[in-house]
Amino acid sequence: MANLKELSGINIRECGEPLVELDRNEFVLEPLYYQWGHSDTDVMKLRSGVLEKLRSAKANLQRMPDCRKWNLKIWDCYRSLKTQENLYEDILEQFRKRYQNYSEDELHLAAIKYISPPSNDQAIPAPHNTGACVDLTIVDNKGDELPMGTGFDDFSEKAHTNFYKNSEERKTFHKNRMLLKKIMEHTGFANYPLEWWHYSLGDQEWVRQTGASYAFYGSVELNEAIQV
Repeated sequence: MANLKELSGINIRECGEPLVELDRNEFVLEPLYYQWGHSDTDVMKLRSGVLEKLRSAKANLQRMPDCRKWNLKIWDCYRSLKTQENLYEDILEQFRKRYQNYSEDELHLAAIKYISPPSNDQAIPAPHNTGACVDLTIVDNKGDELPMGTGFDDFSEKAHTNFYKNSEERKTFHKNRMLLKKIMEHTGFANYPLEWWHYSLGDQEWVRQTGASYAFYGSVELNEAIQV
């Protein structure tokens, strides 16, 4: 994600909102990390306030012309630290094969652009461990994903939100990414620019993107450990 030292300087005022399970009758849920073996549960959760904003984003989408029966497909939300660790080790292994001339330090620097390392530091939690992040796309009335130019977790420049901005040949990809961006930002979410599918609200990366004064979601897991 962003420079870790930079994020650690962003204050978190934990608001204490609970995690709430997403309803399969409300959104299209496809827990890919469970299907790929990185997570031990297919239950998808978000902080209650984030879920309310996601519902508003869906309503914004369905108010648009010709989109009345469209929906949001959710790939990932809250992650445990164990899942975060699995994902981080997986991307490191991918990058070791892709960048064979990189040192270990260089591999970690490349990896953290896309997957945060699992963190036991309350000052800099892994974003998805806060319950404030959602990875998603748009599906049409037939349930088909809008073409976005890449699939989920494509760790390349093509996944950057504005990659197709100046591509006349691939303008549909950019148009669809901007549609997702529009409905999400209208309800307060912020996009992580290297991943067209990643949006957050209330975490440290959201602060960095929006200029807000502080974050109000910290690590759910670490906060629970302190309260026990």
